Amino acid sequence: MQKRSRMMITALVATLAVTSWYSEGQSETLRDKLKARRAAAQSGQASGDGTSIAITSGGQQRTFLVHVPANVKANPGAVLVFHGGSIGSAAQLQGSIGLDALADRDGFITVYPETSGKNWTDGRIATQGGANDVQFTRDIVAYLQNTYGVSPGKIFATGLSNGGIFDYKLACDAPGLMRAIAPVAANMAEQQKADCRPSRGTPLMMFMGTADPLMPYDGGFPKLASVIEKFKGPLTDQMVSAADTAAFWAGVNGCGGSSSKNLPDTVSDGTTVTETNFGNCNKGSVVLFSINDGGHAWPGTGKSGRKLTGKNTNDISANEEMVAFFKQYGL
Repeated sequence: MQKRSRMMITALVATLAVTSWYSEGQSETLRDKLKARRAAAQSGQASGDGTSIAITSGGQQRTFLVHVPANVKANPGAVLVFHGGSIGSAAQLQGSIGLDALADRDGFITVYPETSGKNWTDGRIATQGGANDVQFTRDIVAYLQNTYGVSPGKIFATGLSNGGIFDYKLACDAPGLMRAIAPVAANMAEQQKADCRPSRGTPLMMFMGTADPLMPYDGGFPKLASVIEKFKGPLTDQMVSAADTAAFWAGVNGCGGSSSKNLPDTVSDGTTVTETNFGNCNKGSVVLFSINDGGHAWPGTGKSGRKLTGKNTNDISANEEMVAFFKQYGL
């Protein structure tokens, strides 16, 4: 019985590794649902209440979901939300993180772009040769400005895992296109950092779990690397640590020193949160939320941690924190 249990666990881990390397990190039991939602999004039938939009970008038809609240502001701001790779989808992320509720409350637009394949072309070696997703983002921004009157300088980005790594790609390759970014469960890749030479700073807020098995908090390869390599071959991309990712952007943004504080442990979920702020920034603030013992998850969704991807925290809400941060820059 113990041998059988070990074999079942190994099979589950292997499946997760193959399908979710730098992805949403969802459990095996959700894969069929996610595939259905992805198919619905690609066919224009979103699982949430977003409108599916199709545009031509780079010679391809590309799609994204747009949620416009009833009380949308004149000259509104917009938050672009990039889903994770592999089994992730725009509709799945829209339906799971609850950001639209804050858009309804505060009158901004939320946008959920869809990849053309399985991953965003995010600056890692592993995603080279993919679609020009930076141009796709530019085309989305132009559509939002022309269709909804979204104000230039009031466009922001967040994203999970592969989508969060793509946030850094935008800040590196198209500085100023996003007024600020807030990646979740995503550090920079070493190759991405080496290639990043932005002409201006980008305000940054990060959310990273210290026990994330798919996105290594301390850099290097993920904890599941040995299992992943058995199915996909040698990994090509080492990751920068969360601390060094924040420090890199603190340098870009002209920040001074940093200070950290432990936040109140308000929910008994096996996690705590440490907030690190970089001060005296002249090109935009940098904030890192370290989810101590946290895994590959979107903080504050009210959902318990998953067996293979680690614990989630409800001591903070990523949505509330990033929206408050974005408001400092005009959302």
